[in-house]
Amino acid sequence: MPPTAHVYTLGDLPVCDVRTTWRMLADVPHYSDADLVAVGDFLVCRAELRADGRQPFAGPRELVEWTGSLSDRSCRRMRQVARLVHDGSQSPMESLTRLLLLEAGLPEPELNADIYDRAGGHLARADLLYRVQRVIPEFDGDQHRTSRAQHARDRERLKALRNEGYEVVQADLRTLTDARAGQEFVAEVERALVQRGMRR
Repeated sequence: MPPTAHVYTLGDLPVCDVRTTWRMLADVPHYSDADLVAVGDFLVCRAELRADGRQPFAGPRELVEWTGSLSDRSCRRMRQVARLVHDGSQSPMESLTRLLLLEAGLPEPELNADIYDRAGGHLARADLLYRVQRVIPEFDGDQHRTSRAQHARDRERLKALRNEGYEVVQADLRTLTDARAGQEFVAEVERALVQRGMRR
């Protein structure tokens, strides 16, 4: 435990402050860089995107500053991770889906972006959005398949988006855990972007 660590008690459980925890994660061997980005995204997520409305634990710049006293190897790793952190991600799965696109060389999409129809009415909020090309890559969790009400809402939303000229490319857990499925998802997003005018 670093000498500068602040330890609190939560019930009977001793816990470290956010800054110390973030720095210590650099040395956790089974945490991938993508996992660390997802943690960073959670720490900096804007209040209006949080279900509880809580203020962010830190800003993206702070995450970089917090790595300053780490060992060279850990410091380099966490600085690289911190550069990929975004304050617009609402869930770890959104973070991992975004990283999948970036690692493939695709541009950074907008996160949790509001979409309006031609009349100016609010149509949807997209997890990820390439606004110019009207392409929406998004992660669908199990609730989108297991809840009939959610499934019905999803169908209406998808229909409305397509009527406005948007193409939705869906990812699921397999997309993030199976390399081939991930490649197929990225290829589908890239195809949609190129067909809609993006230059590679």
